[in-house]
Amino acid sequence: MKETLLFWLTAQAAALAALPLCCRFFRGLPDRGYAFSKPLGVMALGYLFWLGAMLRVWPSDRGGVLLALLLLACASLAAAGGRGREAWQHLRRLWPYLVLVECLFLSAFLFGAYLRSFVPELVWGEKPFELAFLNAVIRSDSFPPRDPWLAGHSINYYYFGYVEAAALAHLSGIGASTVFWLMLCLVAALAAVGAFGLAYNLVALQRGRALDERAAVFGLLAVGLLLLVGNLEGVFELLARHGLGNEAFYRALGIAGLDGPYDCAARPQDCRAWYPTAFWWWWKATRMGSPYEVQEFPIFSFQFGDLHPHVLALPTTLVATGAALQLFLDARSSGSLPWQGWQPWRPLAAALVLGAAAVTDMWALATFLGLAAGAVGVGAWSASGRLSVGLGRGITALAVLGAGIVVLYLPFFLTVEASGLGLAVNQAWQAQVSGYPPVRSVITRPVHFLLFWLPMLVLPTGALLRARGQTGAGWMTVLPWTLPLLAWASYIFVSEGLGRTGPEPSGLAGEAAVRLENGNWLTIGLLALLLTRAARWLQDGTTRAGAVPSGAPAAFASWATLLALMLLLGAELFFVRDLLGFRYNTVFRFWYHAWTLLAVAGAYAAHELLDGVRLPSRESLGRAAWAGLAACVLAGGLAFTVLVVAERTEGLSRSPRGLDALAYLAQSDPEEYLAARWLNENVRGTPTVLEATGGPYSDFARISSRTGLPTVLGWANHEVQWRGGYDLLLGRAEDVERIYLTQDLREAQALMSRYNVQFVVVGRVEREAFVERAPAEERARRETALAKFGLFMEVAFQAGDVTVYRLPQQLYVLGTGRGQEDFSASIGPGSP
Repeated sequence: MKETLLFWLTAQAAALAALPLCCRFFRGLPDRGYAFSKPLGVMALGYLFWLGAMLRVWPSDRGGVLLALLLLACASLAAAGGRGREAWQHLRRLWPYLVLVECLFLSAFLFGAYLRSFVPELVWGEKPFELAFLNAVIRSDSFPPRDPWLAGHSINYYYFGYVEAAALAHLSGIGASTVFWLMLCLVAALAAVGAFGLAYNLVALQRGRALDERAAVFGLLAVGLLLLVGNLEGVFELLARHGLGNEAFYRALGIAGLDGPYDCAARPQDCRAWYPTAFWWWWKATRMGSPYEVQEFPIFSFQFGDLHPHVLALPTTLVATGAALQLFLDARSSGSLPWQGWQPWRPLAAALVLGAAAVTDMWALATFLGLAAGAVGVGAWSASGRLSVGLGRGITALAVLGAGIVVLYLPFFLTVEASGLGLAVNQAWQAQVSGYPPVRSVITRPVHFLLFWLPMLVLPTGALLRARGQTGAGWMTVLPWTLPLLAWASYIFVSEGLGRTGPEPSGLAGEAAVRLENGNWLTIGLLALLLTRAARWLQDGTTRAGAVPSGAPAAFASWATLLALMLLLGAELFFVRDLLGFRYNTVFRFWYHAWTLLAVAGAYAAHELLDGVRLPSRESLGRAAWAGLAACVLAGGLAFTVLVVAERTEGLSRSPRGLDALAYLAQSDPEEYLAARWLNENVRGTPTVLEATGGPYSDFARISSRTGLPTVLGWANHEVQWRGGYDLLLGRAEDVERIYLTQDLREAQALMSRYNVQFVVVGRVEREAFVERAPAEERARRETALAKFGLFMEVAFQAGDVTVYRLPQQLYVLGTGRGQEDFSASIGPGSP
């Protein structure tokens, strides 16, 4: 509990330092950006800490973080200028709101820590690489941080979220294995206040009140939509657990892995409680079409516990959405770019937030830069009444903000190489012919679309159905879906021709047939209908925003909804090409962004839906009925959350509890635990440690993960993805094996020198990899080979079967001395 509160206080210190800057930048919002001060403070602290270490201005340690915090406070006060007193007086009048934000932030953080304490083990998923990155950033004496899984190189991935976590770790003095979970809980709390602030400000702007109880209600609704509501898979998992429905029903649903009702007699372990207890049943909620996809949403992310970049970016993307709202208000009030005049710091401040989202998760750049630039365009359109003016202002804003991102984050872009990503056209017929990946993971069936998106779409749809748009401008309402659809079809026709249908489909005809067979045209048709209505809502919002100030929130909410729907349609037609070769990551990342935008827009739409309801008028009855439908759907979305929390925590009774991600090792593998602990406590800097290398999602690379010390090669498939190829990896796995198994001490030392190896670990994983998997007649020889390190290294640590060797300063003279001869004699002739 003490560490939890200490970590919370460090985040509060960053938020307090950034508050004057927030009040100045978010001058058009009713709360002056108070809710955003918390995620923005953590982000700004991380930025200054990172920049100083990149430029070698200050060290990447606690002293560097303290200097960054001081500089943040000074820069924030300078940005406030002479308006600090005015902002303070405004916030004093909002003290009930401030108390509510603080209570939300603290309760969300503590509640997250409470739930996580039931499941503290750091196992499976990508947690090992995430812990490796966190440890490496904390341990690195300069930036860019050393790559813990490729000795001699720096991290070639978007790592800024781990810099934020490391800054708080340095400031609080808490160990990385506990910071791992505390940061995950903090991310949830920061996202909670970010979503609350967005929805609150939208509703308060609509109602023309800075302090408004109703706005607070819809702010809390946004928090629930973002962080508590899941998709509808949980409903059907619960039905299957209790034997409801038959196999035909579940085949029609087509959820991969959910083939029928649970057979509790045959598998009683799946039915130990009223909730499903089948092993990882909740995994199916993100892999509905097949295992070859990731359809993740926030509550899944937080219960699963991967501290992945897309999760770390969530608070920053919400602040970026808030910055887009402020830019929209500025553009709408002035009719020009929001930074024209003598305030060049304002576009830089917006670029700082957008750039932070990018270097935390590069996939977020396109979405939220587009959101911000589009918000400027929509604001100028509403002010001038001319779409052409809005387009011009939006394009200019895109260029200015993009240039600002490049300038502010130039050290990152100069030290991280892109892995050759590019836009590709999604062609389902190719998957049908090749069999990889399954067609259901290349396109989305309508039933899966509704199961996933209905909880997020039901409230915005209520607002979309009421939108009327502008008379005589119907062509504008179909552009958001006709243009991408025409571009997609034209590319296939030009590159593949008309083609054919049948058993071996090809070209445009084959593409149309495959999508028709799998129902994807219904998904596209539904999206086209929603996009049409969203465009009408945007037209209506811009008209209202230009006429009365209270119409501004509708224009912004409609733009966020339109962008989210375009992301969903785009993932059906195009994908970002990477090494996987299909839309796996495109759906993973852009659906996550769409969920974020729709959660906030949905809360505002709920206000519009219920505002002015006075029964028993026909319109009010219709709104009330839709609200009732939405409540039922959202209750279905909450089913996943209740079930997964109950299963993961064993009904809030699981033990032992704690927040140390590695504490479980003290019981399950105490020797390995002690080895990692010794290295963390006694080794400074980033010397290379040698350990066995092998496949992903395993115990390989566990030492580098738990310490941040670089190893020769960690999970090779991840390094390939991060670096876009095998070039830097060639020969490393073979060298690792050779060092462990060679009979020639000179060869072992030469290879170790190549990678600057100073520590060698020989433990359970090494024996499993090099001895136990070998033929029986080779095992004794290999076991003896593992002991050779004692001839020229000193034993730095030993516990049971785990030994950590350290290269002494004065090396053992190998030559033709007795050590080499005795060792060769002990293992016999030949080499493994």
